[in-house]
Amino acid sequence: LDLTDDELPVIDDEGGVQTLPWETFASAGEKVSAIIAVRPTIAIVGTQECDAVRAPNITLFEVRPFRDVERKSRDTNKASKWVPLITQHARVNQKWFYLPEDERAGFSEKMGADFLTPIRVPRIALERLIKFRKGRLNEVAGQHFRERLAEFFRRYAYDEWYPLTREELAEYQKNHPDAEPFPWQSEKLASDDKKIDVTPAIVETPDSDTEKGLLDYLTEGEEAAAELTAILSTLDQATRAIGAKLNQHTSQIERLKTKSGGAKASEVKKITLLTASDMNTFSKQVEILLPKFERNTLVLDESYSAYVSLGNSESIDDVEQMLSLRNSLSQMLSVIVPAKESLMGFRDSALSIRKQNIAKELNRAASRQSQALDGVISNIELVESFALRVTFFIDEKFGELPTSEDKSE
Repeated sequence: LDLTDDELPVIDDEGGVQTLPWETFASAGEKVSAIIAVRPTIAIVGTQECDAVRAPNITLFEVRPFRDVERKSRDTNKASKWVPLITQHARVNQKWFYLPEDERAGFSEKMGADFLTPIRVPRIALERLIKFRKGRLNEVAGQHFRERLAEFFRRYAYDEWYPLTREELAEYQKNHPDAEPFPWQSEKLASDDKKIDVTPAIVETPDSDTEKGLLDYLTEGEEAAAELTAILSTLDQATRAIGAKLNQHTSQIERLKTKSGGAKASEVKKITLLTASDMNTFSKQVEILLPKFERNTLVLDESYSAYVSLGNSESIDDVEQMLSLRNSLSQMLSVIVPAKESLMGFRDSALSIRKQNIAKELNRAASRQSQALDGVISNIELVESFALRVTFFIDEKFGELPTSEDKSE
């Protein structure tokens, strides 16, 4: 987005265009419909991998010609001038990341990722545009990029002497007498004349996943997928049941309205309380299922991602298994997408009840139900995101595999 410096073009209620000073807009504290210039640009993903799987938004950094990102390079033409600029400034300057020209990535000149120009994009929208991705950093550049990005956003204050040995700490304290030793740097003795058992600065932790193989990950993924299917089935049944009850309560109220003299408030209130009770019962069911849904979503993601990562693209058996997994993911998407849309509609119905402000009990029940359904919808979106991403990884690693329909032909 390119915003003007002093005024914002806005559209008023009558459809007319006028300019609004930024000061006026800020002081009013109200939303406006504005006319903003939007330009296409190149960007690199900055969100770390673990967050990119489930975060609602992904952070990218704009990639522009290096001469624009680093102004000191504007008049640089000779290789002898480029070398110290690229190598030295890559270590000193923390505001950009250098990208060499590469026609395969569409870089006809030296480029730079500008850390001062972050862009936030909804994750789901970005995944749907994944076909526009031009390339990725190689392993060396990827490690360097992560380090540079961490340095740019470094806000962590720590005591720099924590990894020193007792002897090194003694030397350090000569110039920094206020440096207090950490437990692992202390020689204090316990009352039984034995050294206190303290945790060292570096601790070896067991890794239970290091010996897992393809079959282990596949089994875990299949079990998680089966559990998610069962949860969705339970949710579908519960949703149908509460829907039928709500329709029944609505019919009762309509019948009361047809009585001579109309419906009494006490009679409507009684039905309203029954409605709120049924909604709370449904919400409790969803709240109980939600942690299981979240846990199995995580297992599904980790297991199948590792499974694809370990697969051998040269093995016929692995290729066949990846084809089977790809088809399973396609079937999963065909189930969860309609389920998500149905739950979104049901959640919106609860929100509409809340907006009617009929009774406090019903308001609370509607709010609780919409929040519970929001949790389910968010997790379904994670599964949807996972399925799209793993499908892309399969195609990227094993090539465009034929679908089950292609094989039948």
